[in-house]
Amino acid sequence: MAIFTRKRNRSIKLNNRWGSRRNKLLLSFALALIALASWLASSNSEDTRVSFLVASVDLGTGSTITDENATMLKLDLGETGNLYLTSESGNKVKYFLKAPVVAGQLIPLAALLAENFQDCYPVVLNLGTPMSQSIRKGDLVDLWSAEQSSSLESIPFQIVTAAELISIKNATDGFSQNTQTIEVCVSIAEIRSTVQAIAKKATVIAVRTTSQ
Repeated sequence: MAIFTRKRNRSIKLNNRWGSRRNKLLLSFALALIALASWLASSNSEDTRVSFLVASVDLGTGSTITDENATMLKLDLGETGNLYLTSESGNKVKYFLKAPVVAGQLIPLAALLAENFQDCYPVVLNLGTPMSQSIRKGDLVDLWSAEQSSSLESIPFQIVTAAELISIKNATDGFSQNTQTIEVCVSIAEIRSTVQAIAKKATVIAVRTTSQ
């Protein structure tokens, strides 16, 4: 009887041990499947982050953007990402800052000019007709002018070539007509003709430059 009891107890212990080992194997297998599924999900998900340029030192007005004073940082900013300079924005050395950027900050596109603002002068003027909707702030535009005359036909002539478009302001006048005011950066040689067109209330239009 004692021998039978010992064999039975041993059999129960073996069964318990095997059951415990089997449960551990099943648990390990389940965890492995979960880990594999997680890895597959992460590997198949698209990385929506974009490499933005961040000022690594304090950048003053008129500074250029170089590898020494700017670094890349991957971020997912959604639609607001269109407001900042990325590594895919072309040759960053061609840009100059028209406003300071503190170290650690993203570099706003609104703070950039394609040529040094110190070599050109901002001028605000009203356009006779709105620009093409494809023209955006930061683009280069040519300005053409024609004097308003009831007796003589005015021949249009170009007054500005490849001016940096700093800002665009759309409004509606008292007659419900759409008006457009722009700020452009013109060279010292073009200031005279620009001011003259403004003083004579000439009709001025802006088109995408053909001088690039």
